[in-house]
Amino acid sequence: LTSKAAALNEPDSRKRLELYSKAREELVKLRDANPGHPRLNDIKIDIADITVLEGKTELGHALAQDGLEAQQAELEKARKLFEAAGIELKKITDDLDALLQNVKGTSAADKAKRAKLDKARLRAGLAAALNLFDIAQTYPRDLPDVIRERNRRVRLAADELQKIASREDSSSEAWQARAWMGRCEHELGEPRKARERLNPIIANRSSAAADGIRLARYFILLVIQEQLQKGGAEKGESLETVIDGTRRWLRDYPRSRATVEGYGVRYLLAETLISVAGFDKTPAAVK
Repeated sequence: LTSKAAALNEPDSRKRLELYSKAREELVKLRDANPGHPRLNDIKIDIADITVLEGKTELGHALAQDGLEAQQAELEKARKLFEAAGIELKKITDDLDALLQNVKGTSAADKAKRAKLDKARLRAGLAAALNLFDIAQTYPRDLPDVIRERNRRVRLAADELQKIASREDSSSEAWQARAWMGRCEHELGEPRKARERLNPIIANRSSAAADGIRLARYFILLVIQEQLQKGGAEKGESLETVIDGTRRWLRDYPRSRATVEGYGVRYLLAETLISVAGFDKTPAAVK
């Protein structure tokens, strides 16, 4: 996964896509040469994840274009990549479901095999649900005739996330899914419902919740930012709340700086600092 790591740290989007392509070639070669590899299912998910990351790169490129007309062609490129990833992930989840059905023994070996397959199934299911969310992002919210489709896709993602979120608290994927359900609520115009989902995750202290907490801390800042812009933030919240929250996130998760969320947090910090530069005093939600 060296090429994938290099791609995540590559600022030039076109070079990043080249590195993703190289990473896929490496993983496909590994998969095909090792049909009995103990991590075969993870390798298959990693290959699908490369397609998702390519879609995210195209999505970012599209959103950087000036005007909706210029964005449309690029958004369609991103959507096709996400849809291709969705097909890959559907096959993976179907295969894993079939394998799980065949493990019916009660021996220690069977239990270990079932646990390993279940872990891979959770990871693939979460990836598939988030891919639906990504597809939704390719429908511009500024176009009234497509916002309904965007919201429909988000609801589909939320439905799939719910299946994973309902799993036991010892599952990292369950906590991540719960955080993403909060993100879906925000995306659907329900910031208060988003807070209701995100705050309990942030308050949790279990090790299994760590990845969910990391996501929830970012997502709650997006909620605060939007509510500040619309005048609906909670008492005492201000742009300084967002600045402090993003800086704490970057301090607490230095290894996540080169992830999608890490870039999102850094962009949010930069955007908020620019906003503050236009005021003599940082505006608070409620004095």
